[in-house]
Amino acid sequence: MRELSTARAMPSHCSLSDKLHVVLIASYVSISGIYWLPGVPSTILPQLKITVFGLLCFIGLLRIPRAIQSQGIIVIMRLGICAIAAFIANTITGGAGAGFNQMRDFLEPLLWLIALFGVRPQAYQWLFKSLTVTMTVFTIASFYPVAAYSGILPNLYPPIELVDPTGLRSAVDKQWVLQLGSVVGGGFAGQSTTWGALVPPAALLTAALYLRGQLRPRTARIIAGIVIVGSIASIAVTSARGGTMTLAAMAIYGVAVSRGIHFSSKAMFFIIILLVLSLNVTEWLPDNFFRGFDSKGDVLTRVNEASTGRIDSWVFGLKRFASSPIYGVGVEGLGIESVYGIGNVHNTWINILAESGLIVFLPMIFLAARLFSLALNNGKRPKTIAGFPAFSWPDTRLVILSGLILSMAEPGIIFGNFNSNAPFWTAVWIALVRSSYLRRVTTGFRSSHHSVVNYKRNSGK
Repeated sequence: MRELSTARAMPSHCSLSDKLHVVLIASYVSISGIYWLPGVPSTILPQLKITVFGLLCFIGLLRIPRAIQSQGIIVIMRLGICAIAAFIANTITGGAGAGFNQMRDFLEPLLWLIALFGVRPQAYQWLFKSLTVTMTVFTIASFYPVAAYSGILPNLYPPIELVDPTGLRSAVDKQWVLQLGSVVGGGFAGQSTTWGALVPPAALLTAALYLRGQLRPRTARIIAGIVIVGSIASIAVTSARGGTMTLAAMAIYGVAVSRGIHFSSKAMFFIIILLVLSLNVTEWLPDNFFRGFDSKGDVLTRVNEASTGRIDSWVFGLKRFASSPIYGVGVEGLGIESVYGIGNVHNTWINILAESGLIVFLPMIFLAARLFSLALNNGKRPKTIAGFPAFSWPDTRLVILSGLILSMAEPGIIFGNFNSNAPFWTAVWIALVRSSYLRRVTTGFRSSHHSVVNYKRNSGK
């Protein structure tokens, strides 16, 4: 019976084709949010990502009947419902073209989950090893903005066609957008919002991969700490304050959970880190990182100014929703402008609520509830199975929680710009399969154990 349980806990040999499959997946996740690299034509990366994404989805469709689990089916079905609802709502307000465009926000993560469910169980460990390597490479690249801001390395600039696709800007404006899209201004994503949305899930996923027990515990904690601290600095350099605060809060929460600290203490740690960020390290960060913190007026006005007009954008979005609550006002009808140049509502949920109405928002809430529940239960694991260590899985709850939190302050988080959200949905898949796999292993061990007990009892042994 011990051999049976061990076979369940430790999958069989991984074939060469399975290894190539998961290496391709790991490579895609690591480059998904990178929009430019020095010396690489701007058209190559998008075409490469589209090709790899399509290939992986095709492989997943061929293999999915063998690997998908019940919880995965629930998430995929809810994404499908959201996609259909988005098509209906936006077709009403903007035509079939707008409907197809908006349903992509839900179809792309749906297809990516299908692609990942095509991974065979015997390749799980190899996938985690491959992800550790590729996400480490991405993390090293994400530290470049810090080195460039410090003057250690030169500041790099993206291709002009990436940040000025129309080619109609004046020479002065071109220089301005190039500066904003540089490594110091926007990482390797071309803008700070995209960089701030990408780095938190990628950094937390990288840290989770190192903490899964592949290295000695102390070494793993040191590496994970370097990843988190360096990533916070990288996002702070690009002035993406939402991403900085989210990643800092998740790091503190993770340490608190691992040490068994009560919630009140976690809240105190978060308050302390906010005070440190706002009072003691201002000279280390870009001048515009604390823009608005010195504004005058009541608390709400100060928060609005410090958040670059986010509260104004939320109120605007809710007013637009009230004008058409069932199917929204559509993408074209949502246009918002402010002194900060905000082009949309800086909240994923309010943005979709205003654009697509309750038709899309209600199924989104059910999907979000499933993701939140998945994150809360992701830390549970059996200690041993028949005397052998349990299958080693990354704990991705912080990745999922960070995405849900960041979606409250930025548009296109979780649903929207899939390239930036690929690490998040990869973490969701890990949590889904991890939960189902450990349940199956534990149930198998228990049933085997009960069979042995009953046999001994009935035979008088």
